[in-house]
Amino acid sequence: MHLDVKRESRWGWSALGAVAAIGGIALLIITDWGESGRLLDTARSAKKDGPVAMREQVASQEKANRELTDTIRKLKEQASFQLQDKYLVKGNPQPGYFFVTVRGPVIEKLKKRAEARGIDYDEWIGFGAGKNQPPDKAVPDDKDADFLLKMLQLTEKAVNIGLSTPSPLERLLVTHADKEEETGPDQRPPLLREYALTLDVRGSLKDILWILHRLSLYERGGAKDFPLILRGLTISGENATPKDDIQQLDAVFEIAGMQFIPDEERQGREPASGPRRGPAVAAKTGQVRGRP
Repeated sequence: MHLDVKRESRWGWSALGAVAAIGGIALLIITDWGESGRLLDTARSAKKDGPVAMREQVASQEKANRELTDTIRKLKEQASFQLQDKYLVKGNPQPGYFFVTVRGPVIEKLKKRAEARGIDYDEWIGFGAGKNQPPDKAVPDDKDADFLLKMLQLTEKAVNIGLSTPSPLERLLVTHADKEEETGPDQRPPLLREYALTLDVRGSLKDILWILHRLSLYERGGAKDFPLILRGLTISGENATPKDDIQQLDAVFEIAGMQFIPDEERQGREPASGPRRGPAVAAKTGQVRGRP
């Protein structure tokens, strides 16, 4: 009996080839053509540097958020108004009567200033039933006192500006909105409340521009001082003839005090269901009219 050496040799070479193929495949799996090493290096690098960079990024973002929040808070404080101490009810059991006691001295003080300058003036500064007419009710309802006290503070500032022009105005009349107006972006909860009033004046262009400039000024760091927001402006008048040295113009200032609604109160409010006017600072454009 003879051994088939050729067949055994073929089997051996076949087995060796299979082993070599399996080993090559295993080597490829292990080495992944070098990708495993690179991935390992990347992982080691991420483990070493990644967490540190992430901590720094998070800390930087938190700092930026704090700074932005502080900036927004300061801007709100500068633009918004708060009731000054003399207008605070402070637990008075009769808020309506308290308003009357505060209104009296304010009216008297402003009236004396207007009389000294010879201005056509409404002594009730918008709180009466008509020009120089007292209110229909001697004492308003207690529920209206808070709104009226806010309007009184805003009116006092606005009228004082009108009484301080470089040259006396010919006319200074005031009217008030019946209630505050909530405004803000469309389809979002209201952002602020506006307490609107109107100054109707007659004077020189210089004095009108002076009022326009002064409305936005306030004493930084002053005791609860605030700017008045211009909602609209209309100027009308006749063209001056050559003999007229100073032309008198009629101007209507639509202005408001502004209070931001607290964030916790806005969170509980429903978004607006329709278009609404934006903030007062973005209100309608003023018009200048003249007659040829």
